[in-house]
Amino acid sequence: MHMTLKKLFIFSIVVLSIVACILLGLSQLGRVLGKSWFPIETDAAQYADPNFGMGNLGGVPVRIPLWFAEHVEYEGDPGFMGKREGPIPKRTMDSPLTSFDFNVRFPDMAGRTSPALWWDYEKYANLYWDGWYDSISPWMFVGVETGSRYYGIAGLERVLKYRLTFNPDLDPKREREYQKLPEDRWGLVAYATRFFDPESGNAYHWIASNTELYVNRSRDGRLNTYIACTNHYRKNVLRLTCTQSFSLEPRMKAEAHVSYPRYFLPYWKEIQRLTGDLIWSFRLDEAATTPSTGDPSSPAR
Repeated sequence: MHMTLKKLFIFSIVVLSIVACILLGLSQLGRVLGKSWFPIETDAAQYADPNFGMGNLGGVPVRIPLWFAEHVEYEGDPGFMGKREGPIPKRTMDSPLTSFDFNVRFPDMAGRTSPALWWDYEKYANLYWDGWYDSISPWMFVGVETGSRYYGIAGLERVLKYRLTFNPDLDPKREREYQKLPEDRWGLVAYATRFFDPESGNAYHWIASNTELYVNRSRDGRLNTYIACTNHYRKNVLRLTCTQSFSLEPRMKAEAHVSYPRYFLPYWKEIQRLTGDLIWSFRLDEAATTPSTGDPSSPAR
């Protein structure tokens, strides 16, 4: 009897795993084909055109292709785990967006538009893939915030000031006390923590749980780029990440946050330019022209 119950339990686990894989596969295939078997409120499939998300992105009407329209939220939406009161409003080009995100491959900026691209994306997250431990994922995660979630072109300046302001009462280990490093890196001003671990002998950027900060300013002193890079210990150090934040003004009142392996940090200018241009390409009026903002206007001072 004991062995029968054990076999039944194992069989149930196997069946549930197979079902979960099938459902996940259908969901992903649906995204690739522009359909949705499991529509959720933030799926682009809810709109009149199932191949696009739509709305107003920081003052610019946009139509976002399905594979770039993940977790779309609008002003008035209940937010994560929130409960909506009443029906979902009909979305139009005038519906003010607050956020969306997507994954994109660097440097060709391809989205997950086919089963082959889905497989290319997923293999880098597969611990059982033979190339996992010696690979560098080219896939970047991009989050876009606008509307009530966008704090203006000076928002990043406030974030940087907060990170560089040390409060010993809140941080007695002094792990958040940053100092400017003597030399710029790749056109970026670099900051690292001053905390020193006497047991390991590590200082600055190799302290676990700390981050390095990198910033770029225009000639007039405006903060163009803010980058925070993690230093958490991982078995595969190639997977340490950086998150690069920058405003999309003057083209649109929005902010982009791009996460990628810190291996690509030397290419931060190209990442910013390509990401900004990609988001700008979602605009409805393809004939519109405006000065570029994705690429920093000048090197750091």
